[in-house]
Amino acid sequence: MKTILVPTDFSECSTATFPYAVLIAKKTGAKILLLHVLDVQGNTSDAPYMIAAMNTTKVRMQKLMREPILKGVEVTDAIEVGSISRKVNEAAKKHKADMIVMGTHGASGWHEAFIGSNAERIVRDADVPVLSIKNKIKNLKLENIIYATDFSEETFIVFPIIKKIAQTIGAKLDLMKVVTRIDFETTRETQKSINRFKKKAGAQEHSVFIYYDDVKQEGIRGYANTMKADMIALGTHGRHGLSHFFNGSIAEDLVNHSPLPVLTINIHKKLMKPEVEIQSQKKSSTRT
Repeated sequence: MKTILVPTDFSECSTATFPYAVLIAKKTGAKILLLHVLDVQGNTSDAPYMIAAMNTTKVRMQKLMREPILKGVEVTDAIEVGSISRKVNEAAKKHKADMIVMGTHGASGWHEAFIGSNAERIVRDADVPVLSIKNKIKNLKLENIIYATDFSEETFIVFPIIKKIAQTIGAKLDLMKVVTRIDFETTRETQKSINRFKKKAGAQEHSVFIYYDDVKQEGIRGYANTMKADMIALGTHGRHGLSHFFNGSIAEDLVNHSPLPVLTINIHKKLMKPEVEIQSQKKSSTRT
């Protein structure tokens, strides 16, 4: 991991992400890129306004970069003009970020920049893993991560990335599945899918737990609370709207409402393709 992109609107919520970004940066040797997006909405043609806004932002960014929490890591900054969600994801590509660490006010109704809609769009469209943080945690640690999965074929693609992140930051990774009344299955069926997943994904050393609840996202939050997890990880189809366990609503609901940091990875994005290609190459070489 080389670059962690941290969007900021200078609010307390966005600066609450700094401890997490710094912790990950120190564990991986990555640098932190602070990004502010000027969402000027129609004022781009007003030259004096734009110059004043840019100058003010530069001053605030320089002050932010001197925050004591950021000491000990390399920090750079960038300022973009335009749509917040679009510019964040464009900046991630431009600067080759390995992860986005962002704050979200969730469904609080506050009017700062990173309210639910912007956070959701970033999660949907990101090419890289996104760590969303809603609350400031007093006793910061990233020791226990749970990967919420349904053990379907698609989740094999996400697992190696989550596993690598867990290993990189030195965290224990457990797997869990929520079973509801709507998608109820027998113990035999569940165990079969778990065994298949563990074998195919190389997850034999990871513990797996089944949690029963009426709603999947409530089950994920409930299990995370019971196990005193430090982070929830899951895959999402983002804006594709596929009718599957990991459709956008579940990931976005967790981003907006989970008191824990939520790591989301888009199943359909290009960053997953190398894993698929590697598996395909292995199959081809086996056949020949």
